[in-house]
Amino acid sequence: RLETRAGYTYDHLRMDVRIGDSALPSVNGPQQYVSAQVKFDGQTGPTIPERGLYVKADLRQFFEVPDVVTPDSTRAADPDKMTSGRLQFSLFAPAGRRGRVFLGGSGGTSFGDTTVVNAFSLGGPFQLGAFYAGELRGSNAVVANLGYFHELARFAEGTIGRLWFGSLVEEGSAFERWSSARFHTNVTAGLVLESPVGPLFAGASFGLDGRYRVYFSLGPILK
Repeated sequence: RLETRAGYTYDHLRMDVRIGDSALPSVNGPQQYVSAQVKFDGQTGPTIPERGLYVKADLRQFFEVPDVVTPDSTRAADPDKMTSGRLQFSLFAPAGRRGRVFLGGSGGTSFGDTTVVNAFSLGGPFQLGAFYAGELRGSNAVVANLGYFHELARFAEGTIGRLWFGSLVEEGSAFERWSSARFHTNVTAGLVLESPVGPLFAGASFGLDGRYRVYFSLGPILK
């Protein structure tokens, strides 16, 4: 149920503009950090469990971060000596024989530093799904989910498992300071099918401002 790990990472990051304004910044250089992670999985299943808590927390201490390059200048976007942390959790509880109530969320902070290269991002399924993946970025981010899953059908275990319908309300923001945070509310609904190659998800997310996205995905959806 419990896993801990620590490590050292050396990256070489390269991010260039391929579509859009050529004056947008690019990144090309080395990055180094040490990290520690703690994970607890007390849930009764990998996809839509009957009950249980899942928590993952990680902390990174950076020693080197590449600069951001524009046509006019080269500047340090993130502090080389920076601490960054993130926490994620999900909690399931039974609601009758076929229902599951879900509460989840995640948050990240750079502990007061302003970041560009290692900014936190939101967008995509269950992370304010009405936005493109990574569309919202900031030195801090937080998102919370509250939802319900209902079992529609049960197939042969070991081949195709159960079919679920789920709906969630998502609230979150990516921001530099709490005083400037602008929170967004999205609603996500769709079908989840357990399969031998992982959960299949098909659904859509809608924002209160009228934007929406449709998703089809294969793989873990809430971890």
